[in-house]
Amino acid sequence: MLNDQRRAFSDKHANYQLLQCGCYAELSVRNRLPIMQNGQQLRRNYCVFWIKEQTNYYIEEFAELLKKLLNNEKQV
Repeated sequence: MLNDQRRAFSDKHANYQLLQCGCYAELSVRNRLPIMQNGQQLRRNYCVFWIKEQTNYYIEEFAELLKKLLNNEKQV
């Protein structure tokens, strides 16, 4: 399950953070405005979750590969 962390982490799930980025309000295709709170830009966490009882090597490797792709890491 891919989520932008609008829910709380669960002890029943493996909670793996993929990416953290700033929040923006899109005014037009080429114009975005940072969303601020108390003088700092709001951040959003993107995570994947899976049931801990069903974890295996392939799920964990897929999550790591997805994290590298989202973060534009060269060695994928």
